[in-house]
Amino acid sequence: LLANGSSQEGREAAIQKLREHDDHAELVINGEIVGIEQSYTGARFGTFLTLDGINDYVDLGNPAALNITGPISLEAWIKPQDISGTRTIISRGNTEFLNSGIFLRIENGKYQVGAKAGSTESTASFSIPAADSGSWIHLAGTYDGTQWKLYRNGELVSTSSGPAIGGGAGNTAWAIGAQGGRPDGFFKGLVDEVRIWNTARTGTQILESFDSSLSGTQQNLAGYWQFQNPTNGLLLDST
Repeated sequence: LLANGSSQEGREAAIQKLREHDDHAELVINGEIVGIEQSYTGARFGTFLTLDGINDYVDLGNPAALNITGPISLEAWIKPQDISGTRTIISRGNTEFLNSGIFLRIENGKYQVGAKAGSTESTASFSIPAADSGSWIHLAGTYDGTQWKLYRNGELVSTSSGPAIGGGAGNTAWAIGAQGGRPDGFFKGLVDEVRIWNTARTGTQILESFDSSLSGTQQNLAGYWQFQNPTNGLLLDST
């Protein structure tokens, strides 16, 4: 049930419509909202997504535009309400069940970005300051083909030192608020301005744009979700 009052029947019809028009996925990538009770309220940039940390997430599927196997950047504004365990912000694949994936997440009290392939994992991590709990924080993670870098509020806070494991996570689904493919690691809190780029953004680029909305036409912007104007349980990619 959505906060905008859409009926289950209307939601199912909207999902069916999405399936019938999935040939447009490269142009308009739709995310199906799954199990969210209260999703839309006035927010940092217009509206945000509220996730309960139990079973709420957005299934982005596996569209061609997000089939990124090389350099990549992940960005989001978050307001975390629980930093224990695994709290996934953006991911492709599932490191727990599929043993392969990329992720921007909270992991046992740390912000973390990275990737896993089999038993090998490469991450950049940063212990969460106490003041961040319940505050709006911008996170960005980039992979340039060699290293993962993690940015907090536009500042570089960590760089990976392990093996070079990047964006390729096989033919698996993307998700916001949980691991993809087989959802778990649910995020608890608020999420806004989710961006996926098919390039490794520089620190300067992140600093220049993290605190403002985008037009959606920026070069190398592969996916952009602002959580505004949902239609029958569907979110539209703003690119």
